[in-house]
Amino acid sequence: MGRYTWILAAVLLAAWPASSLQAQDVDHIPVQLEEIREQQARIREAIQSGDPEYRLPAHTRDRLLNRQARVLSLIEGKTTSDQLGPGPRMRVNNDLEWIFAALKQEDGDEMVCERVMLTGTRTRETICKTRAEADRIREEAIDWINRRPACGDCTGG
Repeated sequence: MGRYTWILAAVLLAAWPASSLQAQDVDHIPVQLEEIREQQARIREAIQSGDPEYRLPAHTRDRLLNRQARVLSLIEGKTTSDQLGPGPRMRVNNDLEWIFAALKQEDGDEMVCERVMLTGTRTRETICKTRAEADRIREEAIDWINRRPACGDCTGG
């Protein structure tokens, strides 16, 4: 993927460092949105011009271009990520992570974030993990539910 992938990686790492996403809320890391606009324009141009470094399956290319369009519409008219609300900021983060993973052509490598309510509070926290990790946690929860008996005392009566 070459030079554009490195540019994308640098912007993503500067914007949302993966090591700090586990412990911090992504809402508090300001990002200059003009860099993202320029980066996405370069990627779009390379994909549409048929650059061999950006050869993607048609369905992946279409999804990538749709996610780019969504990112650009969310950041339109804004200069920093602080001007986005928590929901749009998270969508931008998730879409950029998906784009990065698609360009690297690695399934499950992108970071996904969600706002969750902390148990026993009215406080929300942003939790980020890789798509593969989120899938693994979901599968473990389903397995745990399926292993539990349907009733507490299934002896009848």
